[in-house]
Amino acid sequence: MRVSISDVVSLLALALSSYATWRSHRFKAKEEELIDLQLKVSSLVLEKEQREAKQSDRAELDANFLPVGVNKHRLKIFNKGKGPAFGVTIKFFEDTGVVPESEIKNKFPTQRIDPGKGVELIANFHLGTKEKHAIRLKWKDEDGSERQKNLYLTR
Repeated sequence: MRVSISDVVSLLALALSSYATWRSHRFKAKEEELIDLQLKVSSLVLEKEQREAKQSDRAELDANFLPVGVNKHRLKIFNKGKGPAFGVTIKFFEDTGVVPESEIKNKFPTQRIDPGKGVELIANFHLGTKEKHAIRLKWKDEDGSERQKNLYLTR
């Protein structure tokens, strides 16, 4: 049996074709893995964006003591979020007498505090007043979910 050059070339072509087919299948498998990974990443990014969009429309309440003139202060409760706060209530953990009870009863619970708006309460500081005051703010967001925040305020 005699092997000719065309037989050798045919065998080389068959080997090269087999190798190219094997590499093509390996490449396709890697490509499918990459596509699956891209789909998972896209799904996670979409979920994150939706969560952030939902939270960006929420109210975010905060409070500070503001000096108003000489020895006069106000406790300002304000909404720094992008959505309105409904049914806002305030509770002092200790009765320090800084904000008169009548002031709280007259203004709370509030119906609504819009973004960028707030409520001011008269605050009376005297010589024996504590420096730190703990309060709890409670409110509802537009979707009806209840939220609360504990704050530790200093004069």
